[in-house]
Amino acid sequence: MLDELFLLNGLMNISDSIPRLEFLDMQGYIRRMKKLSAKFDYFLEHVIDEHNKRRWHEGSEFMANDMVDVLLLLANKPDLDVKLERHGVKAFTQDLMAGGIESSAVTMEWAISELLKRLDIFEKAKEELDRVANCGHWVEEKDVPWLPFVKLVVPLLVPHLAREDASFNGYNILVDTHVLVSVWTISRNSAVWDAPEKFCSKRFLGGHID
Repeated sequence: MLDELFLLNGLMNISDSIPRLEFLDMQGYIRRMKKLSAKFDYFLEHVIDEHNKRRWHEGSEFMANDMVDVLLLLANKPDLDVKLERHGVKAFTQDLMAGGIESSAVTMEWAISELLKRLDIFEKAKEELDRVANCGHWVEEKDVPWLPFVKLVVPLLVPHLAREDASFNGYNILVDTHVLVSVWTISRNSAVWDAPEKFCSKRFLGGHID
């Protein structure tokens, strides 16, 4: 379903440019979107029902285990300025699914495409992976410290949480604020990097910049 979602999001629909043709659905995209929407709705209804069932079963001992639980708890709060309805919970959940999967996949896709253009770097990364996974097991998170070069090739940044009030470049960041780091801006800062537009993972080796 997610593959179809990403595909339809990127297609050029003629009726977007010529609204009068929308009722014709000449390319069939609207039919596909409606069909996909129904599938997602059925799936998300099932997810919400499962979470609600566990919450009702556990009663006062209920503890939120994931983001869906948190969203459902918020939806039950009567004092919210903007009421979070069931369809809102489904929309947030779908965004979390799509964003969490696509962002990592796209990062990996671009990293592989750059590696294929630099076979020397590709071979070094492959050699490191072969050394760590020489017993035939899948590479796991615990193996990351033993993959310093691969980590340089695929620098993944995750959201951060401010542990205390801080000020940065004139911005006040309050405690518990979620901070998203713009890796695109960092990696293209010519004041920090030589030839920032060039793919060169070796630039991180032995440097003081993480």
